[in-house]
Amino acid sequence: MQWDQARAHLRESFAVVRDTETSMVVRLVLRVGDQDVPQHVGLSPATVHGQAWLAIVADLFAEPRLSPRGAITCQDHMAFGALVSRHGAYLLRHGVLLDDLSAGALDWNIAATAQEAVRMRVNLKAPPSEPLAFYAE
Repeated sequence: MQWDQARAHLRESFAVVRDTETSMVVRLVLRVGDQDVPQHVGLSPATVHGQAWLAIVADLFAEPRLSPRGAITCQDHMAFGALVSRHGAYLLRHGVLLDDLSAGALDWNIAATAQEAVRMRVNLKAPPSEPLAFYAE
C-alpha cells in the first residue's frame, strides 16, 4: 500500500477530521462500559531505512496529568507503541511498515491504537486532551 492508497481507504472507512498531503486525522468512537468515548488518531507517512512506514498517533492527555516517572511506568505497561510528548501532551505512537500493509491491517492498527489510548486514559482516570491540538504540522 502507498500513502495515497491509504488516504483513499481512510476517507472511505473512517470519519476524517483533517486530510492533507502529509497527514490525516480520523475520529473513532469506542464503547467503554455504557459510554461512547471519542478518540482522534493521526496518521502520517514516514521513511525508515528507505522503506515507507506509517506513523500512527493517538492523543492521550496533557503532560501535567502524569509525572515523567509515571510516564515511564505507564510505558512499561503498554502492550505496544511508545508514549511520546508533543506540544505539551502525551500521545501513544505506533509505527507500521506501509509497503505490505493491507486495508484490513491498516484498520486493525488504527483501531488497536485508539483502543489502547482509551484504555490508558480510563485506567489513569485522566480526561482526554484537547482534540486535535497535538497534530500540528
